[in-house]
Amino acid sequence: MSKLSLAVEKTAARPTLDPAETAIARLAQADRALAEAIEVADAVHLVGTAKALREWATAVHAGKDHERQAAVFVLRAVRNAGERIAAAQARGEVVSQSNTLGTGVAAADTGQATLAEIGVTRDESSEWKRLAAEYPTDEELAEAAEALERPSLSG
Repeated sequence: MSKLSLAVEKTAARPTLDPAETAIARLAQADRALAEAIEVADAVHLVGTAKALREWATAVHAGKDHERQAAVFVLRAVRNAGERIAAAQARGEVVSQSNTLGTGVAAADTGQATLAEIGVTRDESSEWKRLAAEYPTDEELAEAAEALERPSLSG
């Protein structure tokens, strides 16, 4: 048997991954990461991951239930990032760009990070903190998401 036919046989013998099962596994993995995200940068990174997961679930036709779960996960990730940003700003660790203008002291000189440095726009920061304040629990977030056809934030 040639190497090519052996490779084809091995590939054919592999079970086909069910998009729904894969979606469940990816959502579970992302959910664990979200629970462990304590740094602002980790939370911001998870927003991007959550959005990519939502798009993936839609693209592979994982099913409306999984697409909705992925979309709700985006909202949870955004809320988590909003909570982390608000807490970091309250501790003086993160400043918006406008807070450093006109003071003559750059954020880098004070040890503070700017929103741009953590990869967030001022509008995103405001929207994410608003979501965190408006829906502090998963239950409240899920109820609000049910009212939406496709729960999402821009981006």
